[in-house]
Amino acid sequence: MDAFPRAVRFVPVRFLRRRTGPAGLLAATALFPTSFLGTSAEAESNAVAVPAPSIELPANAAESSATPSGPGIQADAPQTRTTGNFYTTSSFGAYWPQPVDSTDTRLGPALPIRRQLQGNPGFAADLGLGYDFGRWRTEVSWVRRRGTLASSQWQVGSFPLPSADEHGWVISNSLFASLYLDLPVPDTRLVPYLGGGIGATVLRTSSTTLQLGPNELQGGGGRNTLLGYQAKAGLAYRSSPRTDLFAEAVLQGSPARSQGTLQRSALTSWGLRLGLRMRLGRS
Repeated sequence: MDAFPRAVRFVPVRFLRRRTGPAGLLAATALFPTSFLGTSAEAESNAVAVPAPSIELPANAAESSATPSGPGIQADAPQTRTTGNFYTTSSFGAYWPQPVDSTDTRLGPALPIRRQLQGNPGFAADLGLGYDFGRWRTEVSWVRRRGTLASSQWQVGSFPLPSADEHGWVISNSLFASLYLDLPVPDTRLVPYLGGGIGATVLRTSSTTLQLGPNELQGGGGRNTLLGYQAKAGLAYRSSPRTDLFAEAVLQGSPARSQGTLQRSALTSWGLRLGLRMRLGRS
């Protein structure tokens, strides 16, 4: 191929460039040997740059491809809650008291005074301040419960005493220091938890009207400060990094007590509450 004169070797290139433009030159590169197009240096000087096509993606294309979206696709990623912060808690619900028995032997062992109280389901409210360590939480809370008496049965020895308790009531105010353990479910917003606490309960009850023949006698009633306790099992939903919605079952009460001639069974109630926790720290 070197036998061709230099002018002849460049005739196809000049001809194609003048007649067909860059497209013709590219075709000649594919069809003719390198000797017809000159040396490598000359070919580079005669080459025509053809810009490569480019595709511009929207600014949010990466985010759109990383996060699936569209009809039938819903994202419900678990919330990462803030830990190491103070929080407030509030809950409201109902409680169901268990019967309470008491025996007073002030008249002697042969004539014990027995009483059984049964309360109606009542209302309970819980307000508190806590600190979140992560899986563990500590909390100080105030609990108020209010209910009415369903029945009050009195008996002296083997003789029952009629009583009238149509308007009897029971009110308790408790202060608890509690510890809770959170057990989060992986890849969800659900957090089961267990906990309990001890504290003091101030119990107030109305007096009972006893019928002794033609006479009436007021019995029971008053105000007492008792040792209190509570145990909880609940399920929380992390609605946001700062807030939790929860439902819990509550066992609250006071242990049995013996003082002087009076012996009383444990005060026990079961309850259900719905509540909200709100964290006070920075996210």
